[in-house]
Order: sequence, then structure tokens, then C-alpha cells
Amino acid sequence: MKAIELMKLRRKAEPANPRDDPSSVPMDERLIVEVTYNTMGMALWVKNDVIAGRALDLFAAKMRVHVSPVSSIKRDERRHPQDGRIALCSGRKPV
Repeated sequence: MKAIELMKLRRKAEPANPRDDPSSVPMDERLIVEVTYNTMGMALWVKNDVIAGRALDLFAAKMRVHVSPVSSIKRDERRHPQDGRIALCSGRKPV
């Protein structure tokens, strides 16, 4: 991503956790990502100390995506989901 695109992404990002207040979390303590599911995309952020699984749950909840446990999904569906994918792109570098 180019520098201007990253600045725009940071500016429009919303907190993924409804409990986080944008004014209480400094920019350098945020992980800013662009989450895409099917055709819907959002710029979201979480605190740097959030565990990856919790962050994914927050992203899915914010986008109103039902997440089922991986153990109940067939192996082929994990590689090629039929209903779409959640793709992450960090504000710093692609994830």
C-alpha cells in the first residue's frame, strides 16, 4: 500500500471492540486492518496487545459474520470457503 492509502485507512478505521474509545487508545498502540468479507469491506483497529483469535472474533462480530469452530469445518472448506473469505490487510503491511 502507498503512504497516502495508509493514511486514509488509519483515518477511517473504527474500533473493532465496542468497549474501546478512540480517544483513549493512542495511534501507536493500534493495529489497523482492512477486513474484507465477500464484497463488504471495513477499516477496523484493535489494541496491539489483543490476541489474534480475539481480534478475528471482533472483526467477524463487527461485520456480522457467523464464525464456527475450525474443528467443525471440513478441511476443503477451510481452504476454499463457499460463502466468502475474510482477508486481512494490516495498516502497516499485508497480513
